[in-house]
Amino acid sequence: MKPSDRSQDDTSPISFAVRATPRLPLALLAAAVFFASGVAHAGGCPEGKQGPTPFEPVTESSGDIKVHEYQRRDLGAERMAAEGHVLRARSISFGPGAVVQLHSHDNRPETAMMKHGTVTVFETNCQVSYPMREGVVYQSGIGDDHWVSNDTEETAVMLVVDILDTTE
Repeated sequence: MKPSDRSQDDTSPISFAVRATPRLPLALLAAAVFFASGVAHAGGCPEGKQGPTPFEPVTESSGDIKVHEYQRRDLGAERMAAEGHVLRARSISFGPGAVVQLHSHDNRPETAMMKHGTVTVFETNCQVSYPMREGVVYQSGIGDDHWVSNDTEETAVMLVVDILDTTE
């Protein structure tokens, strides 16, 4: 269905076709489609608030945290030939009061989107904490260290696609 074929009261998701090219392997296209299912906007440290965090980093995870891995794709078998790396898709649920400890994304770039609920993100290079709400997309890579807490009374669920170094 082309967007022009949709009626004004049609609430079904917009579908579109994408084609793999030598520069954009199928696995990366899958990650892009994973997050293109709705209208999302970028999250992160608010403009003008970059700088050392005043918060004491949390060094131990606590509470009800569940991780469900959906799929892995060996990137060594792709045209990019990233031996020892996989593209991984998973969900992470954070029960009320759960905290994920300080961790680095120097060797594990990720794109995450909140599917349900809200978590609070604390970055080591951000002077304030900020909420990550439903539909917000967040990216982490080199130099990004953060911890996350669920300060609400409901379970929050995040969808995550990352590149994992399996040689570590």
